[in-house]
Amino acid sequence: MLAFATQQVAQEARNQTKKQQRKQQVRSGAVPSGRYGTLAGIEDLLGAFQPPTGPFDPEGSWKQAYLMHLGSDGQGSAPGFLEIRREVSGAGLTLFVEMQVLHMTGGLQQTTAKIACANDPLCSPKSWQLESVLADPTGRPLESTRMAGRATVKAGAVEAEFGKHKRTIKLPGPFTSNWPLFDAVQHLRGKDTAPLRFALLEDLDLLKPNHRLSFAETATVKAAGGRELKLTGYEQIGEGVLPFHYWLDEQRRLLFVLSGPRAYIYDPEARAKVTDARQRGRRKA
Repeated sequence: MLAFATQQVAQEARNQTKKQQRKQQVRSGAVPSGRYGTLAGIEDLLGAFQPPTGPFDPEGSWKQAYLMHLGSDGQGSAPGFLEIRREVSGAGLTLFVEMQVLHMTGGLQQTTAKIACANDPLCSPKSWQLESVLADPTGRPLESTRMAGRATVKAGAVEAEFGKHKRTIKLPGPFTSNWPLFDAVQHLRGKDTAPLRFALLEDLDLLKPNHRLSFAETATVKAAGGRELKLTGYEQIGEGVLPFHYWLDEQRRLLFVLSGPRAYIYDPEARAKVTDARQRGRRKA
């Protein structure tokens, strides 16, 4: 009992130290405070973050990758990555999505999507193909878990097919999905942005109404090497989800997406890092 009590006291001391450090960072301007100060929850990640360099045109074709962190404060382990590639061809706009999430068992959830989108403020999906499969610890897909489907938006409804199964999702009005929102926010105009209201089709499957995306605030934070980052933040709220906070740099490049315990951190090496983590996990096993 004495040893347990001593451990509790030590843990409480560490927690108090961390709280004091966070307060000092807020006072110094290293992280923002206030209602939208979600960056305060990832200060350790910010300190190691290497900001991208070079020009960026959100209106053109691009590819972005993010490490997905999951933890009580958004700073836990990186269980996966998300890659989004945007291709513009004439008046057409297509997003190619790949996501991999590591499981505690060593397995891997793989999801890919090809989404044809409207060139509108919500990057509204018009049609898409979606596939998901589980892989074992060696990376071999388990075919019995594979699911593939396609969908088209017609006359205010989503007509979806998954194998022999068909379903219709009636849309209440403008809508988009979580992956196209990574593109949509990069076309917003800061304080001059009028709130966007829409229904969210989460993972292109589950409809959640009454969402709003709006300007939140600006912030200046310090990244690796003390480099200052001037960020613009937007907030998404709505039924069925925790609030999402999107943070963009001065070129309107999306760097951080934060929602509850989940954090997406811009990292061109995200795929390689997750692959390396999976291989190291296999060697330990």
